[in-house]
Amino acid sequence: MNRSNIKEANEHLQKLYQRVQDLESTVQEQAEAMIRKDEEAEKALRELGRSKDREIAELRKSLESSEVHVQQLMASCRDKDAQILTLKQRSRILEEVCQELPSLEIVVGALRKTVPLLRSRHASGLGHDVTNSSEGGPVSALEDRDRDHVAGKLGEFQINSAANMQNNIPRNFSISDDDEGNLA
Repeated sequence: MNRSNIKEANEHLQKLYQRVQDLESTVQEQAEAMIRKDEEAEKALRELGRSKDREIAELRKSLESSEVHVQQLMASCRDKDAQILTLKQRSRILEEVCQELPSLEIVVGALRKTVPLLRSRHASGLGHDVTNSSEGGPVSALEDRDRDHVAGKLGEFQINSAANMQNNIPRNFSISDDDEGNLA
């Protein structure tokens, strides 16, 4: 081999060696760049995960708050429904009382007229002057305890009626057999 060939071969090897070093350097740079990109991507992914976790936590809090609000609204709705039912019942009772008002006014008016008469008869002793035509003996239209009972019932009725109208308590105005027994 001659010198020029050796020189060419050395130059060629030198260039080849230089090219290998350049390629190794490029590969090293690319590997480092990929590692940096991977680290950045991993960091971004972790940050995204934390961000999503925070968002999920906020949404859970919002959901819990909404559920509490829904429960409160449902309780309020149940309360309103109960109030509506109560008001409907009271309205029905009031309508029934209004329908019976003329009859009640007649009864109350008659009782108001009767009680003073009973008291005046009792005070003047007239209650014992009524005679029974079949027996011919003195009988009382109402005995003292019965008159007191009727007067007491009227006062009680007036007080209870006023209180019940204020408290909206339904009353049964029918006369039971026990009440008829007290009046006889």
